[in-house]
Amino acid sequence: MTLIAGESISKQFNDQNIFDELSFSVNEADRIGLVGPNGIGKTTLFEIIVGRLTPDSGQLVRAKDCRIGYLKQEFAGDQQIPLFNYVSAAREDLLSLKTEMETAEGELQRYTESAPLLEKLGDIQHRFEAAGGYDFEAELKFILLGLGFEEDRFYNSLSSFSGGEKNRASLARILAGRSNLILLDEPTNHLDIDSTIWLEEYLGGLGQAYIIVSHDHTFLNNAVNKVWDLSGGKIEQYFNGFERYLDERKERQNQLQHLYKHQQEEIKRIEDFIRRNMAGQKTKQAQSRVKYLSKIKRIELPVSENTTAAFSLASG
Repeated sequence: MTLIAGESISKQFNDQNIFDELSFSVNEADRIGLVGPNGIGKTTLFEIIVGRLTPDSGQLVRAKDCRIGYLKQEFAGDQQIPLFNYVSAAREDLLSLKTEMETAEGELQRYTESAPLLEKLGDIQHRFEAAGGYDFEAELKFILLGLGFEEDRFYNSLSSFSGGEKNRASLARILAGRSNLILLDEPTNHLDIDSTIWLEEYLGGLGQAYIIVSHDHTFLNNAVNKVWDLSGGKIEQYFNGFERYLDERKERQNQLQHLYKHQQEEIKRIEDFIRRNMAGQKTKQAQSRVKYLSKIKRIELPVSENTTAAFSLASG
């Protein structure tokens, strides 16, 4: 099932084209690595997907049950609440059901023979169990420990944690939520090796789609099955994982350069013919070639193909 699709999306900032007729789709089994040079628009694309930015043209279509969780690079939560409470707030539905359940249990202590109250409590307990409520606390502890938090700090306020730890708390909250599409912007920036390996394994067991921006090649190789290469306002898709992507990208670049060189030679040949014959006996042929040139779809090399700048996988 398609969770979200972008159709002919264009976006400009200060008269600079960021996206030009960009199209893409994300299915529920997709595990995507989003790569490209610094400043190319990866974070901008995330902001459009979550609805914080609006395209200048084109449209974004979301499935009715598409729930997006977005991890930004900088922490933006309330720093006065305990770590465990901050992360558990990802499941407000469970917290609400737990409150309902506790209220019903309190009422039953006063009216122990009330059949309607017993039925009400049973219904709440059933919904709580079906939503994973009885396993939720254990899952939260598993996530927090996996991301390197010590259990004796679970109930410390976020203000007592470092900036990197707060970003890890945001990641924990995203993982604990109900999203079926997760956007992760540099998720390993503040993780040690053990936590990075844990995250790779955890993501591998999720039944959720995700898109990851990361400069960590090893992490991408272990975590994604598809690559979106963002360049020149377009997305070039690769379907055989990150490691194979690097080879396939080079192959595509070589082929594109070959086609570009061949087309440029052909254009030069035609332009030479036009210059030599526009005012001579072959004027009509020259005019015909002018029309032909105007209709040619010119091959354009990506910006990275026309510069000597090294290819980067950092965010932008």
